[in-house]
Amino acid sequence: MDADWTTARAGDATLVSVVLRVDRPRRVRVTNELDGPVWPPRRRGAPAAGWDETGFEGRVEKRRALGYATPAAPGEPPVDVEWLGPADDAPERGTDRADVPSVDPTADGVVRALGDPRPPRDAVPSPGSSEGEPGAPGPTGPAADRPDGGGADRAADPAGDASTAGGSDPRFGSESLDAIEERVGRAEALAGADTLPAATAAVEDAGGLAAVRELAARLDDDAAALARIERRARALRERVRSTEVPVETLERLA
Repeated sequence: MDADWTTARAGDATLVSVVLRVDRPRRVRVTNELDGPVWPPRRRGAPAAGWDETGFEGRVEKRRALGYATPAAPGEPPVDVEWLGPADDAPERGTDRADVPSVDPTADGVVRALGDPRPPRDAVPSPGSSEGEPGAPGPTGPAADRPDGGGADRAADPAGDASTAGGSDPRFGSESLDAIEERVGRAEALAGADTLPAATAAVEDAGGLAAVRELAARLDDDAAALARIERRARALRERVRSTEVPVETLERLA
């Protein structure tokens, strides 16, 4: 039975890496000894299997690498390793170990494990496609009329033909622009999180990874809708500049 560890300071956090080696499967308890809380690797927004606020407990088959972060300063030893005896068949706390990928004990490793928060583009409906397949139900109820709810942010194409009264979508007004501005502000806060603790806090403030993924998809829709509005505004501006109302002529004819 053998254990090695390293520590590295990254921004406001200390990254702790532990490598455990055994000659036969055993259970182990790794307890944080630094003066600060444990920020464990996360899976779907929750601590990965085996982790709690003080460290890790689980199985080691032959070799296992663990990593976590803490706001505490580096120290020696960073962890206490307690061998608990032969491994059993009980799953580790939280979820099945098979569901938990190995995570490099670095900020980049955590980001790689979490993956790209944006869904595939083919899975995101484009603005103006709310009609869907023939016979498919559209948004109904109060949410459909709110500027920031239901299908309002996926409003009908403002640059398309004049299929709505006056050729514009009455739902896409200043309220919708306010909603887009609010979403952009949330996205800027997430983009500004450049350390592991800041990223963890930003994701929690946003409502979890599912909310982050939804925000990314909504911003894709917002960008497309705003581009169409810009194109239509350009076209209208040119029409305004090239059109002059013949007031004097009309006054004489009237």
